Amino acid sequence: MNQAKSILNRGCLRKCLDNPRYVMDGTGKAIYLTGSHTWGTFQDRVPYQGEADPDSLFDYPEYLAMMVRHHHNFLRIWCRDCGFFLEKAEDGSDRVQACNEPCAYVDVNTDGSLGNHPVYDLTRYNQAYFERLRERVIQAGEQGIYVSVMLFDAWNVDTRIGSPWGGHPYHKENNINGIDGKREDTEEERAQAQLSGASDQNLEAGFSQDTEHIRIQTLELPEVTKLQKAYIRKVLETLNDLDHVMYEICNEGYRKTKYWQYELVRFIHETERQMPKQHPVWMSHLVQAQNEALYVSEAEIISVGVENTDEDYCINPPANDGRKIILADTDHLGGIWGTAQWAWKSFLRGLNPIFMDDYGMKGMAGSVNQETDSPVGVLFGWVQYELPADWREPIRVAMGQTRDYALRMNLNWVFPYGELSSTGYCLADPGEEYLIYQPESGLFKLKLHGAKGPFDVEWFYPQTGERIMGRSFSGGMAIDFTPPKPGEVVLYLKKQVK
Repeated sequence: MNQAKSILNRGCLRKCLDNPRYVMDGTGKAIYLTGSHTWGTFQDRVPYQGEADPDSLFDYPEYLAMMVRHHHNFLRIWCRDCGFFLEKAEDGSDRVQACNEPCAYVDVNTDGSLGNHPVYDLTRYNQAYFERLRERVIQAGEQGIYVSVMLFDAWNVDTRIGSPWGGHPYHKENNINGIDGKREDTEEERAQAQLSGASDQNLEAGFSQDTEHIRIQTLELPEVTKLQKAYIRKVLETLNDLDHVMYEICNEGYRKTKYWQYELVRFIHETERQMPKQHPVWMSHLVQAQNEALYVSEAEIISVGVENTDEDYCINPPANDGRKIILADTDHLGGIWGTAQWAWKSFLRGLNPIFMDDYGMKGMAGSVNQETDSPVGVLFGWVQYELPADWREPIRVAMGQTRDYALRMNLNWVFPYGELSSTGYCLADPGEEYLIYQPESGLFKLKLHGAKGPFDVEWFYPQTGERIMGRSFSGGMAIDFTPPKPGEVVLYLKKQVK
C-alpha cells in the first residue's frame, strides 16, 4: 500500500465525534496516527561561526521517504529553544561547542563585539526559522504525514544533559533585552515562596524553584511568559492556514511546569479562536507527575509516561477510555526503545503509538555506538528491555502494519473490547468487524454472542507479512480459534456484505 498522498486541504484535525480516541479531518472519518520521529527533523546542530559539513546535516527528505516506505502518517517535529551549547576550553572558560540552527531569534552579535557567543534580540524573529518550519510541515503533508510542532523542550533547560541553560536566549548573558531567566526573587516573591514551603537552601540561593532553569517554564516570570506567548503567536500565524498540524506545548517538562502548560494550552485555543482555523493541542509526559495531570488539562491529546507503576504502557497498555486521544510515545516509555508487539498491543487498546527513532541521526544518542552494553544503551532503554542490535526496523514495520488495518476498518465505530477475546487484545464494532491480536502461539477464544455472520476470516502473521484466508463462518457464540501456523498472529473478521 502506498500512502504517499497529500493530506493538505482536508479540513483541520479535531477530536473525532464518533470515536474520541482518534482525530478526524473535515470528512469526519477517524484517523489513526502512528509514525517515527527524531531530534533532527527541524534544526541542525552546526559549528559556531563556521561552515557545517554537509554530510553531518540531517536528511529530512530521506526521513520522510523512510516514513512513507513504512506506511507511517505522523511526525513529531522537534523545535529546540536553546540557541547554542557550551563546552569547557583548555583554560577552563566556556566556549560555544555548537549552535542550533536556525534559532527563533536574531543573533545581533555576528561580529563578536558582544562576546564570543551568540547574543539575541528577543524582539526580532529570525524569519529563516519560521520559513523552514512552514516548509517542512508542508513537505510532510505532501507525503501524507500529519505533523505535531513542539513549542518548547524541557531538556533544553535541563542539566541532565550537561548545561544547555548556558546557551538559552533567556539567559541574561545571551540577550540584549534585559531578560534574566535566573533572576533573584523579589522580597515579595521570597516571602510567598517561604509560605508555600520552598526550602531554605533554595531561598538562600535566590530562587524559589528547586532548579533555576525550570523557572522559565513556570508562570513565575511574567516577562518570560509574555515572550513565550509572543513566540507561540508567531508560530500560529506561520502555520494557521494548514490543516494537518497540531501543537505540543513542551517535551518532558517537570511537574512544576503543569500550570504553565495549562496556561499555554488555553492561550493557543483562545488565540486561534480569532484566526481562520483551529488546531488540536497536546500535552506530553510530565516528569515526576501522575498521568492524571494530563487528563485534567484542556488539551485534546496527551502523551502518557511511565511514572504510574500500575499502568504499564510498555508491556500491557491499558485500554483508552476515550477521555483523551493518547499518543503513546516510546520517548516517554523508556526513551529510545520499542518493540513490534508494543505497537500492536497499543493499537488494539485504542492508542496511537509513535516511535522515538534515531534513523538518520549522525553523532546523536544510539546512532554511532549501538552495542547493547553501551552507556547510551543503558541510559535510553535497550539494555533494560533486552533488545537486539537490529531492534528498530521491526517496530517501524509493525506501526505501518497496524495502520494498514486501521485504514481497512471503520475506525469511527471500532472500540477496544479486550473482554471479548481471551488474548485481551481486541478492537471491534460488535457484530460487524473484529481485530484480535494474539502475542503468543496457540488457541484463543472469542465471544461472538449475538453476532450473526457470515464473517470473512483473515489470518495475518506480523513477523513475515503472510496472510492466510480462512473459512467463513456464522458466529453467534463463543468460538475457539486455532491459528493455521504457530507464532504471533492477528485475526481479522469482517461481516460479509449481502
